[in-house]
Amino acid sequence: MSAFFDPSDAKDTTFQQRADAYEAKMNALHTAYPNDVDGAAFDALAMKHGGNRLDNEVRAVYGIEMHDWKMLAAETPAPGSKEYLKFDTYWGQGVAAGHLKDAKLAASALREFDKGVDALKKSPYASRISSMEVERNEMVGWQAFGENKPEEAVTAMRRAADQQDELGQGEVDIPAREMVGDLLMMEERPDEALVEYKMALKLSPNRLNG
Repeated sequence: MSAFFDPSDAKDTTFQQRADAYEAKMNALHTAYPNDVDGAAFDALAMKHGGNRLDNEVRAVYGIEMHDWKMLAAETPAPGSKEYLKFDTYWGQGVAAGHLKDAKLAASALREFDKGVDALKKSPYASRISSMEVERNEMVGWQAFGENKPEEAVTAMRRAADQQDELGQGEVDIPAREMVGDLLMMEERPDEALVEYKMALKLSPNRLNG
């Protein structure tokens, strides 16, 4: 981010010029080292585009944490979002659709999510695709639940949790194990849900989402 605020050139260039220069340098780096992508740099570039990625992510995470499924289902990406910055909004929609048992919305959200992932594959940040698989499997699980396919739902959600366990959970990520527990509770399988919640708390100590 220092490329935006270097005092030595602040008087000679505008913020937009420094931002454009930063983007060009980041694109060159990611072209040269396609397997070395820094998530912070991805977010920094998103901020350059009006903070859309962070806006979309925060609204999705907030809606899930607050269990405000109707609000989340109605969310749309922040105006001006690049296609590869929209996936968080549709991930949130997909989660909400499952809780609302709205199979049509779940299918639509998954289609739009996949468009965002396809765009991400063509961006300088294609190596972040692996982390998108966790969210996609969560969406597949909620879609199956909305379609009254409980076993398919649990299988997909457990797959997401296993992937997150392997990849590591981001600082503000919703624990996938917690979603498995939520799903099992909604399927009236409390004993199995408790196992998942206990595992989630081991990975995210002191977390409270009641």
